[in-house]
Amino acid sequence: MKNKVLFALFLIATATVFAQKPQTTYTTVEHYKPKNEKETYDSGQNSERFFHKFDLNTSIIGNTKADDPSTSYNESRPWFTLNGIGFKYGIGAHKDKWVSVSAHTGFDWKANERLVAVPVYGNVSLNPSVSEDMRLILQTGIGHGFAIGRGNMQGLYQRYALGLETDNENTDFSIFVEVSSYRFHLHNVQDTLLFNIGGSLKVF
Repeated sequence: MKNKVLFALFLIATATVFAQKPQTTYTTVEHYKPKNEKETYDSGQNSERFFHKFDLNTSIIGNTKADDPSTSYNESRPWFTLNGIGFKYGIGAHKDKWVSVSAHTGFDWKANERLVAVPVYGNVSLNPSVSEDMRLILQTGIGHGFAIGRGNMQGLYQRYALGLETDNENTDFSIFVEVSSYRFHLHNVQDTLLFNIGGSLKVF
């Protein structure tokens, strides 16, 4: 009798084991998350170090007729007036857009002096970020200038610029104010100064 009970218990245990369904183990594989747009863009900056830069500016001068007593009350006279135009082209290299060095040439036309000058200069630019898509421009340049149609007139050229620049992937646009000078000793004045406002396009 005892053996029959043990045998029955053995059969019940065996049936219970084989009746259980096998467990399936699931393993969750975490997919690779691509870098966000800003991180991918930053990687692109490191891969392309060189750029071309195109500047277009206009020279301004104080309007000597702004305080003319003969001006009527209803007549508007601006404090500044346009005094010429300039264009520069340069090529350079940058480090993550924060700092860059470049070489430039072009021309400046100053109407009141009847002067056309060609500068050849090197430029250093610092461009710290002020937001996710905007940078500050701090630039200084030095080189040599040549006056066109003035014989052998030439001399030191210097420029200083302040502005704002977009922070895009392939092209950046900027606006700036600039002070530049040519040491030409024109009209018994050592330096010929230009006050410019303009915009530039930088292509990577």
